[in-house]
Parts: sequence; structure tokens; C-alpha cells
Amino acid sequence: VITLPVVVLWCELVCDLHHTFIMKMESFTLVMLVAVGCIYLVYGAADFTVVNNCNAVLWIEARAGGGPIPGQSSTVTRLNKGQTVGYTMPEGGLSSTRFWAKYGCNDQGRECRIGDQMQYWPGGGCPSGGCTPPIDSLFEATWGCKSGSCDKTTWFDTSQVDGYTIPYLVTLQGDTGACDNGKGLKSLDGSKLDLDRCPSNEDITANGRTQSIVVNGRTIPLNSVNLRYHDKFNNATLGCASPCAQMSHLWNQNPGAMPTIYYCCPTPNPNNCQISQGCITSAECRAGPVATDKYTTAIHTMTSNIYAYAYDDGVGLHTCPAGAVTFTMEFCPPGSPPYPGRE
Repeated sequence: VITLPVVVLWCELVCDLHHTFIMKMESFTLVMLVAVGCIYLVYGAADFTVVNNCNAVLWIEARAGGGPIPGQSSTVTRLNKGQTVGYTMPEGGLSSTRFWAKYGCNDQGRECRIGDQMQYWPGGGCPSGGCTPPIDSLFEATWGCKSGSCDKTTWFDTSQVDGYTIPYLVTLQGDTGACDNGKGLKSLDGSKLDLDRCPSNEDITANGRTQSIVVNGRTIPLNSVNLRYHDKFNNATLGCASPCAQMSHLWNQNPGAMPTIYYCCPTPNPNNCQISQGCITSAECRAGPVATDKYTTAIHTMTSNIYAYAYDDGVGLHTCPAGAVTFTMEFCPPGSPPYPGRE
């Protein structure tokens, strides 16, 4: 873990000491070497770096499957404001990685107010009261191999399919012009994710197909649903659940049942996909209510290049050449809305 202000001061000192020499040599190359040296000290050789710019301690959860990223002794790292942590991927690549921030945790990075969406590693278990819903702002990637005869493409996204919590900005460094099949990509911008703009009156009736459901013996109308997830201690808004997450995770509804199927869009049997059997095609999903509901509209308004629902592929899934591009994810970047949200 590196504290950014200390490194920045060191870089400024180095640049000051070399200023006279640089001016005399009029060497652009030398200037660039000093600048790159400073950046390398901050980010090292990491493929993925996380920065905490929030006015609170965050715990960064980094998973490869259910365990830690290779080379890490734990899945969780504490970051005070201004601190950063980097992750270097294996030469042969790494599949199914996920990174997100946890908030309001104890000194072990557990018992968090939000972010404990997976069982603890090692040993398993959830916080008292159960794991929190998986609605966290996150980055997920399958990293291609950097050398050898293998897939040299890194696939990645910052998905808001299940919801969002802390605003963030992912910036790409390196051969970014080669990303997205040569179209180029500089950033994934979730810096405007605002919990005050989370829908509090979402219609999830699937265009009137289902007016209500029963949850724990209680009938819940679906024509005006509050998607805001509140802190159980002080009622502050900690997250925004997508309609899919609200139905499947918070209300434990079957993703393949009506009306949840139109929001979660499961495709368990693509060769014989029928809604009556709990399967919906990508075309049916995109033509359904999830593509234009208030949640998806809000995500597309507040962000760029980011998934809002399962088949939002035209927006969210990206590629870059493995080893040629590095990523930096900053939570609470300058100008972002405050976190947590209001009551």
C-alpha cells in the first residue's frame, strides 16, 4: 500500500533537482523518463491499481474465483484516503477476477455496512445478519496471457447489472488505441454515480404482467418500488439495487420466474430458449422493459461505457491487448457525488 501524497512530493523533488540539467539539455526524452519514473513509483508494474480518494477508510476486496489474486496473501486490503494498492496478473493470464470496495468495516475488513457480498476468505461465513446484497460498484476482468501461444486479449467491464455503491473512475494507460478492436478506449466513467438519483419509484411489473408478489407473507406492489438500499444502523443510503438484484437477491425471487425473468434475463438453454421454461433470449431481453426502465436510463445518463443490464453488451463489454494496457480504478474521484448518500 502506497500513500500517494508522499510519492508525489518525492517526484516533485526529483523533478526540481533535475530541472537545471533538463533545461540545459533541452531533452524531451529525459523529461519523459523522469515523469515515467514517478508514475512507476506510484503504480509499479501493476496491471490493476485501486486508489481511495473517499473521505473514509475503504477495504478493497480482490477475488480470483473465490480466493485471492495470485501473489496476494489475502482477498482484502485496507486503504485510507490517498492510499493505493496494485495487483499484478500472472504471465499466463487469469480468469474471473472481481474487485470492489467495502465500507464501514471492522479492523479486519469484516462486518461491513456494505460490500460483504461473498463469504469471507479463508474460512467462509458472512457477517452477523447475513451477507450484504451484491450491488457493489465493481471491476471484473478475465486477463489474457502476456506471452506464449494463448489468448492475448483481456476482457473487462465495470458492471452495474446488480447495482452500484461508490462512484469511481477507471482510466487506462498504455496502448489504449488498440482496445475495443482498434476503436480505442481511455476510461470507464462511473464518477457521476449518485445514490440520490437511484429510482425510488421503479415499475417492475414487466409491462403490467405481474402487479405484485408475496415476500415472507407480505404482499408487495411492483408498480412503484424503491431501489435504494439503506444502512440498517442510521438509514443512510449505501447502495442502489438494480431491478434484477431487488427481485432476486433482496426478495429471493427465482430469476427465471415472472416478472423477474424480464429484468435478470437468464439464458440457461440458448439452443431451446423459452420464457415459459425460465429462459429468455438476448433479443427478447433487449426488447423488454429492462432496456428502458428508470434504473437503466439512470445508469446510461450518469455513466459511459458501462453495463446496466445483462445484455447491455453494446455499452459495457470491452477488450484490450493483454500486458499492453494497465488500469487504475479511483473511488470517489474529484467532483463525484458524496458517499454514502442521504437518508
